[in-house]
Amino acid sequence: MPAAAVRRDCWRRARSTKLGNCFCQIPSIGPIRAAVLLGILQTPHRFRTKRQLWTYGGVGIETSSSADHRVVKGQLERKKKPSRFAG
Repeated sequence: MPAAAVRRDCWRRARSTKLGNCFCQIPSIGPIRAAVLLGILQTPHRFRTKRQLWTYGGVGIETSSSADHRVVKGQLERKKKPSRFAG
């Protein structure tokens, strides 16, 4: 199948569902990415929260901090109290 035909098919499938239209409203997600997300997620209602859905789909926000560990006697050790800015 030629690439143009695949793109047209992805575009048509993404626009044919209500969820596909919702995905297309997210910035930087076009019809092709929406079709891919629909294929990955399959049944989005199985997630309890939208944050779980976003993380599973690869569009969730990830926070990390290098201040969560310290060196004690030459060994890396996790701090008992998390840093103030860690999400």
